[in-house]
Amino acid sequence: MVLEPRTEGIFTQGYDGCARNRAMLSAGHSLPAAVPDGKLNSEIEIKVSGLYQTVGKLIEDGNLKEALDTVFEVVRFGNKYFDTERPWETRNTDQKICSETIYNCVQMIANLAVLLEPVLPFSSKKIRKWLAVDSSWSPKKVSAGTRILEPTILFERLDKKVVEYELARLEEGRKAFKPVPVC
Repeated sequence: MVLEPRTEGIFTQGYDGCARNRAMLSAGHSLPAAVPDGKLNSEIEIKVSGLYQTVGKLIEDGNLKEALDTVFEVVRFGNKYFDTERPWETRNTDQKICSETIYNCVQMIANLAVLLEPVLPFSSKKIRKWLAVDSSWSPKKVSAGTRILEPTILFERLDKKVVEYELARLEEGRKAFKPVPVC
């Protein structure tokens, strides 16, 4: 199942401010436009390394919703990690901690791009290009010093009225649908 670009934006609307964009922008603007030095956080390493097998199996078994839920648990973890570590503050108070945070976020971003590519191919491809990551289904590591291409906004935030309008259209279509009896 591939989500079309318009659907892709609706699907990820709640994640527009996710760590993926914020870390990319921080890496490109707070620091030189390269992945900083850092050591992979052990909790992040464990979460990411197991995802490929788990998510791959769920997709193969046709459990796409559960696969996405599993990936988005890590997206939420990444958001929380980013917010807790506060690199927008530590860049002024402790450059080493800021670099470590950005390094770990970039590692999560690289892996999330691959894991979400089956359903978000266009955005995932952009991220993989920014980080020079291949699409093979295996854990990724972006080396310190890797140049980061200028990131752009992945998803435009949708106006709530547009969302309400689209949901109403879907509901109208659902009500108008009349199943055809099978003979």
